[in-house]
Amino acid sequence: MQMECYVGGHLPGHYGTGDEPVCAIFDCDNLYKICTTNRGVLRGEPVYAGKDEHSQVSYFEAD
Repeated sequence: MQMECYVGGHLPGHYGTGDEPVCAIFDCDNLYKICTTNRGVLRGEPVYAGKDEHSQVSYFEAD
């Protein structure tokens, strides 16, 4: 399944995160850990997204 997310954006509805924005995305070897307030920050496990040769990352600079 293809997915796109970014810090400040929202995950697709099937993850059950509602209107919570993505707080952080961690690049962890063969997967990404995507955190919202209730998935990985204050409670619960983050959303895990696998990565492969088709994964693309865009980094940003903090202001």
